[in-house]
Amino acid sequence: MHQVINRVLIFSIALFIFDGELFSQEKARRIQLSDIAGNRYDLERLLEKGPVLLDFWATWCNPCKEYFPHLERMHNKYEDNGLSIIGINEDGPRNKRKIRSFLRSLNISFPILIDETAEVMSDYGVYSLPTWFLIAKDGSIIKIHKGYIRGDEILLENEIRSLLFDSDDS
Repeated sequence: MHQVINRVLIFSIALFIFDGELFSQEKARRIQLSDIAGNRYDLERLLEKGPVLLDFWATWCNPCKEYFPHLERMHNKYEDNGLSIIGINEDGPRNKRKIRSFLRSLNISFPILIDETAEVMSDYGVYSLPTWFLIAKDGSIIKIHKGYIRGDEILLENEIRSLLFDSDDS
């Protein structure tokens, strides 16, 4: 019995660590959400321009706060190359004032969509924050990453650069 429990535990840990790799290359699910101002966004239309980075976050998430300036820098650096960075907030519909204040304090300019019912979070299987999905222009999920520790932004930027500049479109 003890061996069975150990095997299940090891499998569960491996699945948690490697699920970003196991489930990459599947197609992104449809997203239609509004930002704080009520502007509607559709993932399919965003993908027409190029790859999309979806970042699931919340104002109470300290790693999210630490990570956001890196996302803003990448947004400014790669937007003209077709990359769209989209934040998907999971604070709920009653916290819009708190979300606005948070975004102002960090001077965030990329779109922040509100997942009022947490339906998108559920559809994407997100159960920890931050979690990001790098999605190729064809809608395939290239990379999934959960959590944040210093240095993750370098890995993300390398993935973005590879997707934008190393593709075989010719």
